Amino acid sequence: MKKLLIGFICLCMLACQSENKDKGNVDSTLNAESSASADTLTYKLDSIKVSSVNLVTADDQVTDTSKAVITFPRFSDSSLNTLIEAQVCKNASSPDKSFKSYQELANNFIKGFDDYLGFNEDNIQTWFLDINVDVVQQNKALLALKFTQADYMGGAHPNSSFSYLNYDRQSKAVLTLDSVLKPNTFSKLETIAEQIFRKNEGLSPSQSLADAYFFDKDIFHLNSNFTLTSTGIEFLYNPYEIKPYAAGTTRLLVPYTAIKDIIKPNSIIHRLNNNAGI
Repeated sequence: MKKLLIGFICLCMLACQSENKDKGNVDSTLNAESSASADTLTYKLDSIKVSSVNLVTADDQVTDTSKAVITFPRFSDSSLNTLIEAQVCKNASSPDKSFKSYQELANNFIKGFDDYLGFNEDNIQTWFLDINVDVVQQNKALLALKFTQADYMGGAHPNSSFSYLNYDRQSKAVLTLDSVLKPNTFSKLETIAEQIFRKNEGLSPSQSLADAYFFDKDIFHLNSNFTLTSTGIEFLYNPYEIKPYAAGTTRLLVPYTAIKDIIKPNSIIHRLNNNAGI
């Protein structure tokens, strides 16, 4: 009993405190997508962690608490760091709630749990929020980031979402499809993408999408969640977006060679390595 009391006091002292952990420099030339001759940016992995003071006991052996952890790269470029933080906050925001910082986001999540527990004292489920920002590609032309958010606030299962941010290092701007495609060519991209999607899914050209997919009006469409790889534009659909939760994410790669006639001349795609075929 004495050991349990001491452990409880230690947890309370640590709870609801933020931790900024410097995990050392990371050289993204180690990334598989990075070129050996690339002009890469060195960054440090940093994190913020907030825990609830309210302990939840499932039985005599297990005592836990809710946590919010956000892990992200910190570059020497403060404007880039601000952009990444704003994107994390945007991804986690809702129509009735928005955030301005990692700290505010983490604090708000834990406050939500504490408020909920105040009205549900018998609830034995802890919550968690886990956000990670990963550098998935970096070279002298492009910095590509992947945002992963997993959270649980009760219910049958946790929720997860994934999104990309593509940063043109030359123009210092976030890329959109309009940045790389010729004007008025999105419909052609979508037509080509649907052909690839149907082949990947084992569907005939005329087979209905109504039964197994959630496309609006049962018509295929591309989303805006994409990244530029060394071979093509890769789109990512999140769970529940076009398929049931159990199906997980769906990736769709549209090769540059299939859309070379609609790619803008001198776009960032032409500056990426291994694209001699376009």
